[in-house]
Amino acid sequence: MATVRARELYNDIAFDYSTIKTNKFKRWVEETTFLDAIVGGGCGDGVRGKSVLDLGCGSGHFCRLIKENSGYGAGNVYGVDVCDAMVEEAKRIEKSAPRGISYYRVDLLGSGGDGAGDTVSDLRVDVCAAAYLLPYASSVEELRKFCSFAARALGSG
Repeated sequence: MATVRARELYNDIAFDYSTIKTNKFKRWVEETTFLDAIVGGGCGDGVRGKSVLDLGCGSGHFCRLIKENSGYGAGNVYGVDVCDAMVEEAKRIEKSAPRGISYYRVDLLGSGGDGAGDTVSDLRVDVCAAAYLLPYASSVEELRKFCSFAARALGSG
């Protein structure tokens, strides 16, 4: 199952993964591409004041980016990831510099989490991001589950 493999892989490297986000390539190419996609390349208000859910948030890098930058100014930001260590790293960073972001350990394929599954399943947001989630689907059915979770979080409209 995709999430089991991802969880095993990232539990051992959570701190290093978080640190690599300062790499210039990550900053100038990856961040710019992500922000153009989620914020809209400067069109309209983007995520300003909107609630955002980042599926597969890892250590929370993109959650922090869209929350703390006054140019993007997202409202409520939530991050979920299957990896215990990644969520703990995101929470550690949040605790050291609070931004009001909530992080949860949730297996989007349904095999458990930190007890937050119901909270996150009931969450409704304006924007849902999944920059690193979809490649971990190992079947069409897993991809469908990931997308269904995002669709439920977005609700109607």
